[in-house]
Amino acid sequence: MKYYDADYATTEAGLYILIEFMSGNSIKNLLDITDGKFDEKITSIYTKQILRGLKELHSLRIKHMNLKSSNILIDSDGTIKICDYGIKDIICQMYTSESFSSQNP
Repeated sequence: MKYYDADYATTEAGLYILIEFMSGNSIKNLLDITDGKFDEKITSIYTKQILRGLKELHSLRIKHMNLKSSNILIDSDGTIKICDYGIKDIICQMYTSESFSSQNP
């Protein structure tokens, strides 16, 4: 999932994160709808895409650290995207830390 930008609003309580739009659903939501089961073909397709995504992250020296069904999104074409909405906490810390503030006037 592409991250574009973030803005910590100092006049309002909030952090705004600009990310790629996903029109589909998460693996978690789809499993809830299908009583916790995918057929073998779909499982194979999704697993291959997830592994490719993790390989790409690892090639960039990024560890996901929170891979779970709610962080795996599927767009309307069936393409898997790995995300982590917990990243907002890290970005928020960056925007409020003294070291970040002093480096970015």
